[in-house]
Amino acid sequence: MEFYRFIFEMICGGGIFAFLAVAYFTASGKNIAKLEKFTRNRVIGLIVALPALAACVPHAQIVAPGILQNPVLLWALAIAIPVLSYFYIDFYTARALSGAVIILAYDIIHYAYDWQIPGAAVITVAAWIFGFGGIWGSGKPSSLRDSFRLAAEKKLFARIAAGVSAIIAAVFLWTLISGSVCAR
Repeated sequence: MEFYRFIFEMICGGGIFAFLAVAYFTASGKNIAKLEKFTRNRVIGLIVALPALAACVPHAQIVAPGILQNPVLLWALAIAIPVLSYFYIDFYTARALSGAVIILAYDIIHYAYDWQIPGAAVITVAAWIFGFGGIWGSGKPSSLRDSFRLAAEKKLFARIAAGVSAIIAAVFLWTLISGSVCAR
């Protein structure tokens, strides 16, 4: 089961950063309104938040105090919180992506060392970098919208942000390919 979770997470992580690379690269005055609306989209946020919180349940079960160690309660919370957040949280997609990136960073480091994937040190450094970005985005979700605005205004920033996002997507692809071989 862990192997299939690994495949799912690496595809999702690579997809997130490939999307960000394209979004930064194509950011312009013409499509900035769409990118700004994307960061606040509640449906996409819900779609991203549900599997991200589901991935957190096994980790939370270990460190949760008392009654929260009950897996049924944790699964109920992992479903209820994203649904309630749909109604009450602004910048839902930005927050959900940031949370997903944090759990992906944690898991990619785990897989890199647990399965002795070649290039684990490079993978870990990349995971720390985008994990810090996820923490930043969770704390200030409007920063994703602001980065899209900056990319639309300054092409140098757009190219750098697109390049960094593409490199991180490539790290996910490398981890997926080499991890699939090493896990067997």
